[in-house]
Amino acid sequence: MFRRFFRPLSCAVVAATLLAVGCGGGDGEYFQSKKQQVTVKIAPSGTVLVKPGEIITLTANAKALRDKLTAMSWSIQPLSTTHPGTAEPVLGNADCANATMSKDDHDYTGSCTVTVSVPKVADPLSWTLHANATAENKGQAADTVILEVVTPEYPESGLQITVPQHLMATEDLYTYQIVSIPATMTANYPISNPTYKWTLITGPTGTSTLMLAGTNSSVLQFIPREPGYYHFQVEGRGIVNGREQTATDDVILRIYDSRSHRGLVVTTNPAQRVDANTVVQLVGSATFNGSDVYNPSYQWQQIQTGSEPQVALINPNSPTASFIAPATPTTQVYTFELIVTAVDHNGTRLTGKSSTYVTVYGTGTQPVGQEIQVYVSAPAKVEGGDFQTITATATYKGQALPNAQYEWRQTEGPPVIISNEHTASPSFYLNVQYDTRVVFVVTATDVVNGETVTGSSTVELVITPP
Repeated sequence: MFRRFFRPLSCAVVAATLLAVGCGGGDGEYFQSKKQQVTVKIAPSGTVLVKPGEIITLTANAKALRDKLTAMSWSIQPLSTTHPGTAEPVLGNADCANATMSKDDHDYTGSCTVTVSVPKVADPLSWTLHANATAENKGQAADTVILEVVTPEYPESGLQITVPQHLMATEDLYTYQIVSIPATMTANYPISNPTYKWTLITGPTGTSTLMLAGTNSSVLQFIPREPGYYHFQVEGRGIVNGREQTATDDVILRIYDSRSHRGLVVTTNPAQRVDANTVVQLVGSATFNGSDVYNPSYQWQQIQTGSEPQVALINPNSPTASFIAPATPTTQVYTFELIVTAVDHNGTRLTGKSSTYVTVYGTGTQPVGQEIQVYVSAPAKVEGGDFQTITATATYKGQALPNAQYEWRQTEGPPVIISNEHTASPSFYLNVQYDTRVVFVVTATDVVNGETVTGSSTVELVITPP
């Protein structure tokens, strides 16, 4: 027989041997392996669902065992391949500049909150968010969560595009006149990045060379050369609730031959330019088949196109109306429309309209008598059926103004298509069957010695058949 004697081992020996057991009520984490001596945990964890336009916050809590935390940060990357232009969620405080660091007994802890802003127009993708922590001597640690962008379906939010079908019912459309077709996109939720595309589906013989303006805008314009039926389709695209949606609409227009049409013609006085607080007269007239109309009625109205104030028209129901030019700090352009209604010898109701413009100089500009001189270079006659270019040159007290801004407006004659109307050399298009007179007004504006100076000129052209 012999006795076995056991000598109690000290806690320090056990700790040094096992490296994993706490003694005397100590924290077992102190004895984790070196890979676990820096930890990070994100809250909330796992997969976080977000919607386009949503802003969320995430918090990362880090701990370094018996070591000092030196830095924390956030980063983001897509889980799958993205296409060019993909909108990426934006991280706020990604560098953890305002992170809180503190020491608790032997350990250091840190906390960093990041804001994640999901773009209003976002693809349904998943992203990985990384939270990183670095200790002074014991390396780094990271945690991740999945950010999933969800674009819920709303059946009632589908994109719609519409073209007013009443064009044929309320307006007679003729060859060699500008025809405008507006389209409207609607949805029950905001539409981002709307785009339009117009296509001529069918038309009369000879429309293969038809020139279309605004094929990528909400309003299509064209000048038909041939009478008959024109079938157009417009396609609209837009982002609704983070998803791209497409819609189409069709319109069929009947175009009449203007060569066989003789009707009511309404004319108004050319564009005017005046100083503030002066009396402006608006003069109009109407003829039917070249003669005075029978028992006409007149209605002048202002068409507001911008920030110009509403004016009080005097005698708006007569051929000649007037108003007092308002006093505003900046120069304003006012648009007025005259609508004439009459009946022909068969008692058929006739309606026609025409527009004119009035430029009223602002109180901060020079009087009309001290203005820019505008010279227009153009032949007296030009051939129709193709785009023609005219050029204006602006001078002030004999000095050229190379930086002048220009605006061209047609004031008389059948409507023409004008391109580059805000340059010195615009182009216009009109096809005619006989010599036709058109009148343009060009206005030039510039800043000279800190003061705004403006001037206008009128050019009259005769368009001849091609």
